[in-house]
Amino acid sequence: MQRIDDLFTAWHGKSQGRISVFPAAALAETSSPELLKAVRAFAEKHALGYTIHLSQSRAEVDFMVRHHGIRPPAFLDRAGFLGPRLFAAHCRYVDAADIALLGRTGTIVTHQAAMAANRGVIPPIAALRTAGCPVANGTDNNTNDLFEVMRIALLTERISRNDANPGVRPQPEDMLEDATLGGARAVQQGKAVGSLEVGKKADLLVVDTRRPHLVPAGRIVSAWIHNGQPSDIESVMVDGQFVMRNRKVLTMDEDNTSDSAANAGRKALVDNLQKELNAAIQSTTPPNIPAIQQRITDKIVAAVKKETLKDWWAPWGLFDAVDPDDFIGADFVTFSYAQIQNAGANGLPITLECKSSDGSYTINGRIRSK
Repeated sequence: MQRIDDLFTAWHGKSQGRISVFPAAALAETSSPELLKAVRAFAEKHALGYTIHLSQSRAEVDFMVRHHGIRPPAFLDRAGFLGPRLFAAHCRYVDAADIALLGRTGTIVTHQAAMAANRGVIPPIAALRTAGCPVANGTDNNTNDLFEVMRIALLTERISRNDANPGVRPQPEDMLEDATLGGARAVQQGKAVGSLEVGKKADLLVVDTRRPHLVPAGRIVSAWIHNGQPSDIESVMVDGQFVMRNRKVLTMDEDNTSDSAANAGRKALVDNLQKELNAAIQSTTPPNIPAIQQRITDKIVAAVKKETLKDWWAPWGLFDAVDPDDFIGADFVTFSYAQIQNAGANGLPITLECKSSDGSYTINGRIRSK
């Protein structure tokens, strides 16, 4: 709580009010009732929202039932944590009682539709709406394309409904509202942003509606939600100031920033693979080259298959709080291992070389045979 207070004091309201600091509890299973009460009290004291990941996995629900005897929403409610200032992320595994409780307390649900689809789950958004939960669309990890989020939210909610005339509700305009006004309400800024109205901040996107995939269009919002792409946006205004104009970002050097991010990610990957390779080298005495090679390969295979996730994730330490799914299909998954080159017998070093499929990485481990 002290860290939250320090962040709030240092940053809340900065950059002409565009930076907000909200308190958060990460998960129901890692939060005590005392923490939950403190988070809500801080939010109410400063007129803030607050957030938590809620009922996002079967494991979470099972843990709470096994150790506390109640499901996650009931646990939060017992601590006085639910309410209209809370925006609860995910809510994928909620039953009828959970839905009624969330609706009765006016808890906001942030719907990460694309991430839910990645997980093979369709949250009961229609039932949550009916119960009284405001809904906001959200991005998450490797699903940062808001067009994709709105589109998947539209389609999966239609699939999940049991309407007499399927495929009608919700409408594209409903998804746009969830992404704009819904998001503004979730962060307690519904009076300032989220719609184009007199007295609100001038936040807007300029969309090229003449793109081939957007014409012909009887309803541009429908065409945009169903077929839109991020590249359709040619300009962005925030609080009356253009931050992108004619597809050129004005607030930073976009190419250099992208290059720096790519290089940082690559360095972290290579450093962690090198660390794992060094550990593998030290694990066998005398060095067992096939065993070392197999250990590294197993790590990567396990990551892809997600069969030994905990064993793989902890020692590699790749980007805390980033989902393992982010790395499936990434370069390191396709690493092929070169033939081990023996520089010579009688004590000379042996070099174990790992190369990426495109040749852009080379990671070496040197083993001195005994």
